Amino acid sequence: MTRHLLGERLFSTDLLFKNFFDTNVDFGSFMDAKPDYPVDVFVQDDVLCFDIACVGIERDEIKVSVEGNTLKVTYKKPSVESNPSDVEAPQYLHRGIARRSFDMGWKVSPDYNLSDLDATLEKTPTFVRYLFLYVKYFCYIRYMKQSYIEILKNLKETDSMNQSPNDRILLIDGLNTFIRAFAVNPSTNEDGIHIGGMTGFLQSIGYAIKNIKPTRVIVCFDGKGGSSKRRKLFPEYKANRKVRKRLTRLNSFSSQEDESVSMKNQIQRLTQYLDTLPITVIAPENIEADDAMAYISQQIYPESHIYIMSTDKDFLQLVDDRLQVWSPTKKKYYFKNTVNEDFEIPAHNYLLYRTMKGDPSDNIPGIKGVGVKTLKKRLPILFDDKKITIEDLLDYVKNTDDTSKVIKEISDSEDMIRLNYELMQLSEVDIPGSTKSYIMDAVRKPINRLVKYKFQKLMLEDKTYTAIKNPDLWLKLCFSHLEAMAAKSYE
Repeated sequence: MTRHLLGERLFSTDLLFKNFFDTNVDFGSFMDAKPDYPVDVFVQDDVLCFDIACVGIERDEIKVSVEGNTLKVTYKKPSVESNPSDVEAPQYLHRGIARRSFDMGWKVSPDYNLSDLDATLEKTPTFVRYLFLYVKYFCYIRYMKQSYIEILKNLKETDSMNQSPNDRILLIDGLNTFIRAFAVNPSTNEDGIHIGGMTGFLQSIGYAIKNIKPTRVIVCFDGKGGSSKRRKLFPEYKANRKVRKRLTRLNSFSSQEDESVSMKNQIQRLTQYLDTLPITVIAPENIEADDAMAYISQQIYPESHIYIMSTDKDFLQLVDDRLQVWSPTKKKYYFKNTVNEDFEIPAHNYLLYRTMKGDPSDNIPGIKGVGVKTLKKRLPILFDDKKITIEDLLDYVKNTDDTSKVIKEISDSEDMIRLNYELMQLSEVDIPGSTKSYIMDAVRKPINRLVKYKFQKLMLEDKTYTAIKNPDLWLKLCFSHLEAMAAKSYE
């Protein structure tokens, strides 16, 4: 999604439309036509700038400025072949860079008719036609609602002064995010070496940071022996994961062993990239990342606004007014009402539903026939506004007059339900005192500062610039606010 940088604050295109435009303005025609190309949009010296890849041209820098009431678009690139028949605009060389300036004669007064602009677009060369659709956004944002932009800038400045690093924390499930990126991202460097795990991870957390706008990011990885505690309770815990399968179908790997080596190398190298960014990384031993993230959100920072980034449904049990879950695969936030809408179970009782349903991904068994429709009929207390405990649930089952098969199954499965609760619950995690001290020390010490040259050095060594083509801009868009917050942690 295109994002705008106003001063140093990011806003999504959709958010801008919702806040800046009157409801009776019809802009759907050109929103629907928006091309699916990567575009970074930012404001510099009161000029709108695009970093764009679109039809027929490579990555360019495009600037939009205004002379009088005419909109002027200029783009530059290392080399542009002259084609006067295609472009009816002057061309000239400046410092060895070919430039083209298109004076489209677009008036930018608020009452300008967009249909005239659409007619102009029909006569525009193909390779810049898509770009000008974005320019239309600029016409609205820059000139029709300029006062709102100034207000938002002032709000941003006020917010930054009043914010502290732990006001709005993004907790990232590190291994969950890495494995997903490794499995689905086919990126290779110019030597043909797979780098999708590293670059996919960085791009994924960058996307989340730009959307959530946290004041702090903490990445949690599983430490050595992370599943040992739960395996003591249930030896078959995650036993289904011991059977190794290829995660990808990429030609980059000749064998499963080759894939495993690449995964190990990439995750080790990824930690070096993360050390150069203004974020905190932890990997406490003998507990899983889930436990560390739950401990941070529930015990260390109980007053902070928390976002958890993971595809693991176990975290949905923690969703409340203060904590939300961001699904990077669905690009979706899970609020209390979202959990209810998607699973038809209130978030505060979601854990109890899972204890009966089980979790095949972790090899945790469940009760057959326990579906939402059946439970609504047989266990109505599970769907009340009131949060119930496991004891409330089991007492209800023992004392109800309902003689249905599912009630009998639940009653007979009490031991399994209690075990599943111990395996799944995250509200009050049981972790050793030494581990608690490690986590507390790690998150309370000053946050790492952004070391741009080290990040770029790693990119050059790994040749990851094929995946992140403009690292300077990417670092600025994703980490400038976090860097400001990291500086505060030293005060």
